[in-house]
Amino acid sequence: MDYPLDHPRRLRAEDARVFARQELAPHADDWDRDGHFPIKTLARAAERGYLGLLASPERDGQGLPMLDSLLVLEALAGGCAASAIFIGLHNLALWTLENFAEPALKAHWSPRLARSELLASYCFSPTVPVPAQGETGLSARRDGEGYRLDGCLERVCGAGACDVLIVQARLAGNDDGASSSFLLPAGLDGLGYGAEAAKTGWRALPIRSVRLENLYLPADHRLGAEGQGARQAQAVIQRAHLLEAGVGLGTAHGALALTLRHLRERRQPGRPLAGLEPTHSPVSDLYAGLCASRQLVHLAARRLDEHQPQAALACALAARFAGARSRALCEEAVGLHQRYGYLADHSLERHVRDSAMALGIDTDAAALETEIAGLFQAQEEPLE
Repeated sequence: MDYPLDHPRRLRAEDARVFARQELAPHADDWDRDGHFPIKTLARAAERGYLGLLASPERDGQGLPMLDSLLVLEALAGGCAASAIFIGLHNLALWTLENFAEPALKAHWSPRLARSELLASYCFSPTVPVPAQGETGLSARRDGEGYRLDGCLERVCGAGACDVLIVQARLAGNDDGASSSFLLPAGLDGLGYGAEAAKTGWRALPIRSVRLENLYLPADHRLGAEGQGARQAQAVIQRAHLLEAGVGLGTAHGALALTLRHLRERRQPGRPLAGLEPTHSPVSDLYAGLCASRQLVHLAARRLDEHQPQAALACALAARFAGARSRALCEEAVGLHQRYGYLADHSLERHVRDSAMALGIDTDAAALETEIAGLFQAQEEPLE
C-alpha cells in the first residue's frame, strides 16, 4: 500500500528486497551473534549502487531523491538492520560532502566513497543529539593554515571501521557558539577510538567512542564557510530522521514477514494458525500500523525532496511516529508468536532488539519531542 510510487521506484525497491533476501537475511543472525561487520557484503551492495544513493552521477553516484533512497534502505533493513543503518550513514556522510564541500575535496573523496573503495560515517552519537547551535563534543581552534581539533564523541556508529568521518566541532574563541563541519580521514595523528561498545541491537555494526587530541586538519577539510556547521546540521538531521524511520520500517516489515510465515506454517489443531479467527485482529493491527507509518515517512521524504516549508516538521514527526510504531510492531509480533507455542527465534528477537536502536542515531525521544514542539510552534498552521 504505497501511493503513488511509479514503476521505476517499485523496481528499485524490489531489486533491494531481492538483494536483502539473497545477501543479507541468510547471514544476518550469524553476523548479529558474532558481532561481524560484513565488509565483503557491503562491497557487493556498492556494486548495486547502494553506497552512492545520494551522490552525483558525475562522481559515480546515483543522484537519487531522498524518497528513492529510503525505499532502498527500508528494503535492506528487512534483511539486516545493522547493515542498512550503516549504508544509510555512509550515504548521509557522502551527501554532506557533496552538498557542502569545496569542489576539489568532493572530486578527491566522493567517487571513492560512492564506489565503496572507502567507507564513511556521519558522527552522530546514538544517545547524544547534535544541537542546533553547535554544542557538540568537539572543539576546533585555528592553527596557521588549518585547525586543531580536540574532544570526544561517544558511541559513534561505524567508528574504527571507516576511512572517513564527518564531524562537527565548536569554533574556539567564538562567542556565539558557531561550529563547522570537517572531513576527518582515518589514521591521522591524534585520532583514537574506544573499545567496542556493548549494545542490545545492531550487533553487526561497530560502535565506539571517537577521541581527538590536538589533531591537525588543513583548512580545506572544512565543509563550507567557517561557522556554517549549525545550518548544515539542520539539513543533515532532517535526513537522519528519515533514515532512522526508514530502517525502523524495514525492521518492522521483517518481523511481520516472520510472523506471517509462522502463522502459515504452524498448525493448531490440524489447521494453520492463520486460519484461526483470534489471529486476524492482531495481524490486521500490525499491518495497519506498518502502512500508516510508511505513508507518513514517504510523505515527509516527498516534502523534503520538494523543499516544502513544512519539511523539517514532517521529517521529525515521521521519525517520532515510525520509530515508536516500529518498535511496538516488533514487540507485538513476538507477543503473537508467544500465544501459540513460541519458544525461540533468533531472527525475530534480532528484529526486536534492532528496532529499539532505530530511534537514536541522531537524537533521543525526549530531544525529538522538544524539536517537534519547537517546529510546531513556529508553524502558522498544523502540518497539512
